[in-house]
This record gives sequence, C-alpha cells and structure tokens, in this order.
Amino acid sequence: MKTFQQFMEQPEIVNLMRNFAQKNQKSPKELTQMRDKITGGVISTLGKKMDLKGIVNKIPDSKEMSDKIGKVTGKFGQKLKDPKTSQQFNKIFDMIDTLNK
Repeated sequence: MKTFQQFMEQPEIVNLMRNFAQKNQKSPKELTQMRDKITGGVISTLGKKMDLKGIVNKIPDSKEMSDKIGKVTGKFGQKLKDPKTSQQFNKIFDMIDTLNK
C-alpha cells in the first residue's frame, strides 16, 4: 500500500493538481471581489431572516434605562452600607494583606 506522500508524488496527481491550480489562479483583486460577493450574500441572506424591527423594539428607551440604572445604583448603595457586607470586605482585605506579607 502506498503512503500518502507516494500517492501525492505520482505524476498523474501532480499534473492534475498543477492544472487545477493554474485554472483557479486569481489576482488579489479577483480574490477580493470573490470575498466581497460571498460576504455580501451571507449578509443579505441573514438580513432577510432576522427580525430587525423586533430587535430594535427590545432596546429600552432612555427613560427606562435611567430608571433601571437608578434602581441598581440604589440597591448597590444599600448593599455597601450593610454591616455584613463591610465585614465580608474586611475579611477579604485581611486575607489579601496576609498574602502580601
């Protein structure tokens, strides 16, 4: 049985591959055009399948975003004022201090 290397070195295979490469030889400009055509096709196909209006409608407006940020900021502030949270941070900082020594 032939190895892959021996198989690839056969004159018929070498000629076949050389002819294929010569037929499909492209300039950088042609390769760029091919790439653009492929990516353009993919984008247009995906664009047709996407529900862009639905995606845009899911984006909250500025009032809703500011309300949510305000709520999160308030909850975070309350959490930081909690004595249990302070104790946990103190433990973490103490452990870090012992590692630094």
